[in-house]
Amino acid sequence: MKPTLTTFLISQLFLVVTSGILLAQPSDNCNNLTGSGIPVGNECNPVDFNITNDTDYWDSPSGCSSGNVDDSWWWFQATSTQTIITYYPTGGDQTGGIYNPIIHVFTAACTPNMVNIACANNEGDGEMESLNLTTVVGSFYKIRIENDGSNSNMYGRICIMNANAFGDDPCNAV
Repeated sequence: MKPTLTTFLISQLFLVVTSGILLAQPSDNCNNLTGSGIPVGNECNPVDFNITNDTDYWDSPSGCSSGNVDDSWWWFQATSTQTIITYYPTGGDQTGGIYNPIIHVFTAACTPNMVNIACANNEGDGEMESLNLTTVVGSFYKIRIENDGSNSNMYGRICIMNANAFGDDPCNAV
C-alpha cells in the first residue's frame, strides 16, 4: 500500500500535537497562564520561551538586578524536591545584540507587586542562566523571564529538569 499525502499530513500533525508544541506557550501576563506548563524531565528538553509582547506585568521587581521591563511568564509543576531551571538566550531585536536573561520564580497568586521566591542573574550577556531551586513535588511554580534592563524582544529556550535525577554528580548521569 502506497502512503498518501493525507496519511503523511495526519502523522505529522500527530507528532506536533503529542510533542506539546501547540499546547504550551509563554504568556505576557502572569494571570493568563493557561494550557500546558513547561515540561519537567530527567534531562534537558528545551522549549521556546520568547519575550515578544512588549508587556510589563510585574510592577515591583526585586532581586537579581530586575527591572520594570518587558517580560514573559510560564509555569511548571514540580516532580522532584530539587529542580534546575535553565534559560538559553538565542537572539532578539536589541541593537548591539545584548541578551542577558534574568529568571524569577514565584508561588503566590499573581499580583503586580508579588515577591519572588528565587531569582538568577549570574551570567553575562548572551550566556545561559541557570537556577537550582528547592521545590515541593506537585506544587505549581510561575516563571518570569526578562531581558536585563531592556524592553527589546529576546528569544530563547528554557528547560526544567529534576535535579535529583543526577544524584551527586550530574556529569555522570545516565
